[in-house]
Amino acid sequence: YSPFMDHTLSQKKQQWLAKQCLVSDIFPLAGDASFRQYFRVISGEDSFILMDAQKEPSVYQAALNASAYWFENNLPVPKVIAHDDALCCILIDDFGDDLYSTVLSQQNHYALYKKAIDVLLKLYTLKPKAFGAYQALDESLIDFECQGFCQYYLEGLLGHALDAAQKKILDNAFK
Repeated sequence: YSPFMDHTLSQKKQQWLAKQCLVSDIFPLAGDASFRQYFRVISGEDSFILMDAQKEPSVYQAALNASAYWFENNLPVPKVIAHDDALCCILIDDFGDDLYSTVLSQQNHYALYKKAIDVLLKLYTLKPKAFGAYQALDESLIDFECQGFCQYYLEGLLGHALDAAQKKILDNAFK
């Protein structure tokens, strides 16, 4: 146990993480519109990313499957350092915080965009069903994601309350 551990992690997760690396600091990262939580784990000079998908076990398994498949196919994805199926946690390499929007320049934009397009083309040619990464994307999950768009983006961020006719149009589009 480390006094620097973020206390939003359960004791079991803190213990598991301490077995993987010497933790000197941990802090939450901004997540996405899901129930997953992400943490940057500092271990001496190294840093890792911890994905906690306890509330989304099917997404945890899909992430492991996709990561392994893409890594085997030489795509630039973080290497899985450790994972725990019971806790639904994955510890991966930390690629840092650099976004294209912050590193693009007149000198490097062609090379960076070419690299991104090459990766997208390779992703397109891979067969996702071959590794089961998207098995979790069934009708109920897609519906959940679409309703999240309405709730968190349209109503939440934009403040637009949908009327019955708009909801019907969106429901038909989602189907």
